[in-house]
Amino acid sequence: INGGQEGSLTFVDYHEDAEFEQECLERLKVDEFDGAVYFPSLNPRTIKTVLELVTTGFPIVFIDRAIEGVPCWLVSSDNVAMGKLAAKHLIEAGVKHPACVVATFSNTMERLQGFRVELNNRNIALPEERVLIAPPEGDREGELTRKLLGLKKRPDGIFYYNDYQALIGLKILQEHGLKVPDEVKILGCDDIEAAHLANPALTSVHQNFMKVGSRALEMLMELIRLPLGERFQSRHEIIGVDLVARESTARKGKQSRAGK
Repeated sequence: INGGQEGSLTFVDYHEDAEFEQECLERLKVDEFDGAVYFPSLNPRTIKTVLELVTTGFPIVFIDRAIEGVPCWLVSSDNVAMGKLAAKHLIEAGVKHPACVVATFSNTMERLQGFRVELNNRNIALPEERVLIAPPEGDREGELTRKLLGLKKRPDGIFYYNDYQALIGLKILQEHGLKVPDEVKILGCDDIEAAHLANPALTSVHQNFMKVGSRALEMLMELIRLPLGERFQSRHEIIGVDLVARESTARKGKQSRAGK
């Protein structure tokens, strides 16, 4: 938000480009912006600049994830619930040997946490060999899915930390001649537009991005109004999620009906 231009809003997508993200963060320091809503990459190249902004009291509301141990205002989806919903749905769809592909970001590790908790509550094992960690840029070639397929006990259900990775996984499974959902069921997170266009359509945990974004903006306006000395605190608001069942997790011989 730039108060120097009659309260104008500036929207920037850094497209996972750390150099451009750094340029955008530097602009916040020199272009008279009043505050920012920020989805951080947590790339090591940008963390120093983010810390400089936060420690000077520049109003920032983080979306979905933040720098661990640094007091901040954060709004996110209920990531633990996302994992729980995914596990519950896979098990109720008949999965006996679940697996999970996650990344090291705090929000995706929370999804793994919820996934483990729900499986444990249902006495379903999740061996470490079936929990694979993608690099920050994602598993673009589907190597982790291939690794899961090479296990002695192949998983019959895979939970991916986002829909993009699930769609890559779907492609790899089909290349290996496996039928989804009859032989392997898959489930993603985010409920992006491409999820229901896939073949079979992808089951996903839906995030209410509109509500996350609007609440982040409301929180930013609150933060801007606070005196400088009151900005150095932590506040975390969590937005609920729900599961959209589609064909990728249907029981054999049945079709799931898309819906929320």
